[in-house]
Amino acid sequence: MDEAAVTAQRMLLGEKMADEFPKLAHKLQSSMLEQIPELAVDSVVVEMLGTSIRSNLETIAQVLRNVVDVESVVAPIGAREYAERLAQRGVSLIALLRAYRLGQRILMDWSFSKLDETVDPDVALASYHAFSGLIYRYVDSISEQVVAEYQREHERWIAHRSNVVAEILDQLLAGHPVDVDKAEVVLDHGLRQTHLGVLVWTDAPTPEVLDPARLERAVARLNRSMNGSGAVLFWPKDRVTGWAWLVVDSDEELPDLAQFDTALMETEPHVRVALGTPAVGLEGFRATHLEARRAQQVALVAGGRAPRIVSYGDSGVRFTSLLVDDLEAARRFVGGALGGLAEDTVSAERLRQTALVFLEMKGSHTTTAQRLHLHKNSVKYRLKRAAEKRGRPVDEERLDLELALIACRWLGPAVLSDPADS
Repeated sequence: MDEAAVTAQRMLLGEKMADEFPKLAHKLQSSMLEQIPELAVDSVVVEMLGTSIRSNLETIAQVLRNVVDVESVVAPIGAREYAERLAQRGVSLIALLRAYRLGQRILMDWSFSKLDETVDPDVALASYHAFSGLIYRYVDSISEQVVAEYQREHERWIAHRSNVVAEILDQLLAGHPVDVDKAEVVLDHGLRQTHLGVLVWTDAPTPEVLDPARLERAVARLNRSMNGSGAVLFWPKDRVTGWAWLVVDSDEELPDLAQFDTALMETEPHVRVALGTPAVGLEGFRATHLEARRAQQVALVAGGRAPRIVSYGDSGVRFTSLLVDDLEAARRFVGGALGGLAEDTVSAERLRQTALVFLEMKGSHTTTAQRLHLHKNSVKYRLKRAAEKRGRPVDEERLDLELALIACRWLGPAVLSDPADS
């Protein structure tokens, strides 16, 4: 094989590529935008794609003409800047690599059509293979460099964006004035909708092994269970806690979450959930989150007594959340309202439960018996015993009594007294 002839053909292809820069660059750009729509982010990014293509073509032409050694080629500035911008705009790395593979295929087709038809067929075939090898090595080297550039910028951008998002959320949740339009762009989330605040966390004995992505998946499952009407805003507060806001329909009641509770138990047994109540607009965004945090505080103090999902709207949670910041005062209030009924014993617990249901049933022995699956005489007996333990009738100071019983239901030992102290 005449190596000189092959080299001459390769250098001729380099000359033809330089002559056809505009036409070839346009074909590459239009083909990439058509076959990889993800690249058409905006006019600025599209223009940067054109710059990247032209700078790569210029470098390839120099390689073909032996001006630059393909083994030592450095990614052009335009190509590196384009990779950085894609990372900033959240365009996937796969899309970038597809663009290089597509460009390689188009250049191979182009080279075949440009080989001099007057040369010996064996020389033409060898020239095509030589061009193919050069393009392969070029794309392999350049794509490795732009991938590294993309990943470095992606990590830097994610860290920067995380700081900006954290700052915006801090301002929103602190009630400071913010530019709503700017905040929505930074968060990539509308703030003028009806939101439901969600907190997810783990009570796993070894939380360091928990992937925060599992918390986000739990929130996504919750959103599906609630037929969420919009995108979810999720923020990993730390490795074991996540904050989220679901977009809900303000005209519809929240669905029963029993199925979600069951699914959560099966897939993520150590994940706990606290909910706020639906609220509208910017102030609602803040209020429902604060409610979810109050519900979480109740769940944390309640420990194993609390269900897996605690909502600020659950019966008694709103009141109980006012007590968790001062458990000593709560304990004194419960002791004063319940007397001996505040003892941390199984028998006192049974009497408290009966008394609370009796008050919730508007003082009806019959409906209380039905609710507790007891005989009506058993209800009367328990209420008599509760009055004896309390030291006064259950219809005396009923408001204090009911509030104290609600506190006991949720907080248990945290507000109860040790029988030994009695």
